This record gives sequence, structure tokens and C-alpha cells, in this order.
Amino acid sequence: MEIPAAFYQGPNEETSGKKIIRFFTNIDWFILITELDITGDCILVGQGYNITLGENGLITGTVEGDLYVNE
Repeated sequence: MEIPAAFYQGPNEETSGKKIIRFFTNIDWFILITELDITGDCILVGQGYNITLGENGLITGTVEGDLYVNE
């Protein structure tokens, strides 16, 4: 599944050709009960926000910055 362009910055020179996904608020993804893999040309930047995942929810791949995961 392709991530909609409204959800990321780039890819361009400023982002070194990557798609940068930034959180600007705390997120409640309690329905995420499997693995969300941020791979390829995407980078998830937490910026110090909290994300709540469902039971057994997991974020893997390219994650930068402070992202606080609650279960």
C-alpha cells in the first residue's frame, strides 16, 4: 500500500530523496495490533510525541527522533 503524498514531505534534495513522515501530535493507533514496517524510501520522525498501539502492535524500520510508544 502506498502512503498518500499528503502524509509526508519530499522526496526532494532537502530530504535526501526520502519521504519524511513527521508527527505533530500524540497519536492513538489502538487498532494497530500487528507490525507497521517503515521501510524503503520513508523515514518516520517522532519529534517527541506519543503513539499508542494496540496489543502486540509494533513499529519497525526507519524511525528517527524521539517517539514514545505506549501499549
